[in-house]
Amino acid sequence: MLGEYALVVRDGTIFDGSGADPFDADVAIKDGRIAAVGKLAGRGREEIDAAGHLVTPGFVDVHTQYDGQITWENRLMPSSNHGVTTVVMGNCGVGFAPVRDHQRDMAIKLMEGVEDIPEVVMAAGVPFNWETFPEYLDAIEERHADVDFAAQLPHSPLRVYVMGQRGADLEAPTDAELADMTRITAQAVGAKAPSACPPRSTRSIAFATGAPRPRPEPPRARYWPWHRACAKPVQACSNCSATATSPRKTNLRCCARSPPPLAGRSRLHSANRRWRQAAGYLQN
Repeated sequence: MLGEYALVVRDGTIFDGSGADPFDADVAIKDGRIAAVGKLAGRGREEIDAAGHLVTPGFVDVHTQYDGQITWENRLMPSSNHGVTTVVMGNCGVGFAPVRDHQRDMAIKLMEGVEDIPEVVMAAGVPFNWETFPEYLDAIEERHADVDFAAQLPHSPLRVYVMGQRGADLEAPTDAELADMTRITAQAVGAKAPSACPPRSTRSIAFATGAPRPRPEPPRARYWPWHRACAKPVQACSNCSATATSPRKTNLRCCARSPPPLAGRSRLHSANRRWRQAAGYLQN
C-alpha cells in the first residue's frame, strides 16, 4: 500500500539495544512510533535506503550540562556530534531555575565553579526570562535544537531559592523550608520534569558565593533531609526516574524507594569498586 507508513528505513542492520545479535530488516514509522520491524511490503511516504548502515535506538546522554546552552544555541554540541539523540540536563544539582532576580549571579557562579563554563558566556547568553522551574521549562520548550532534551530540577538552585543565603552557606533547612522544597519539586514534576537531581556533593554549592575553594563538607547525615524532601514527589510519579549522581547511600536511599527507572553514574575504573557496592545496595 502506497504511503501506509510515514517512514520506512530499508535493509539496515539493526541493533535493537536488547543485546541480541544484529539482523537485517526494515523499520516502519507511523504516527511517531515504530509500527513494524521486518521485511515489509508496505511503502512509506518517505523511505531511506539503509543498506550497509547500522540502525539503532536513539542514544540518551543522561548526564549533561546544557542548562544554559539550550537557551541560546540550537546545536547541543558535542553530544549531537557524537550521535546522541536525547540529552538530560540539570545534573550535579546545578542549573538556572528556580531563581530570583538577585540570585542569578549566584547561579552563574555555581555553574562556572562546578562545570568550568565561563561566567562571561552565561552572563551574556542566559536570558533569565523565568523564575520558577515550570517557567524555565516553558522557555526552553520554545527553543529548537538538533536533539531532543529534558531538564531535571537541580537541587542547589532549589535550596538557595527556598533558603536564600542560608542555603548557599550550607545551613540546615527548617521543617517549613523542607516542605517548601517538596512543594516546588511537585510543581516541577507536574510540569513534566523527569526527575530532581541532588548535588554530587554539598561542596558544590560553596562556589555560589564566589569562594575560591569549596568549604569543608558538612556531615553526610545532612544530605538525607534535602534528598528526602525532593524524592517524595519523584517517588509518587510513575513517569519519573530517580537520579543519583554518586553512589553514596544517602543518594541511593531515596532512589531505592522510587519507581524505576534509576539514572546514576559512578567512576568506573579498576581502582574504584564503589559502583559494585552501589549495585549491591540497590539489589538488597
